[in-house]
Amino acid sequence: MQEGSVHKGSVHILESEYLKYLTEVFELALHEVKRRLTEEKGFLFVEYELYPFDSERIVITASNRKIGEEEEDELRIPIVDSKTYSLSIENLRIEERNTLRGDTYCFIWNGSLVSVSNEEVYRAKVTPVVQNRMLRVTLSLNNVINDAIIIMNAISEVLNECIPM
Repeated sequence: MQEGSVHKGSVHILESEYLKYLTEVFELALHEVKRRLTEEKGFLFVEYELYPFDSERIVITASNRKIGEEEEDELRIPIVDSKTYSLSIENLRIEERNTLRGDTYCFIWNGSLVSVSNEEVYRAKVTPVVQNRMLRVTLSLNNVINDAIIIMNAISEVLNECIPM
């Protein structure tokens, strides 16, 4: 089966009849994940993206340096420190029996997100930390708070494996 394809009996989250509900649940869960990463893990800067570029994924990035944009020549380049972690939960889908499923990938950034040399742009190296893990939870799809807690706990479990402390 090709990456990004939907398994039999499942629907991509952006095509799901539960999209609005799940977006509310994700926002609550991700807000709490962000709080835990800053207060409990000590990260100075945490950001998350929900469905970036209209994709079926969530990206969470935690760093000890503000992920901002610094000018270098005429390009604006996001800068991170060597302890910047990203978790991407991709191919989010709803399966039979209210199961939310997604493929997780965790990696650490090595320096700038991009660098410039002789007018060429290079992507930074990333080091995979945890690969090929599956996020799989059963939701009620009718209780925002409880479903947010379930998703938050599942994401926190993956992050605990991803980020050594």
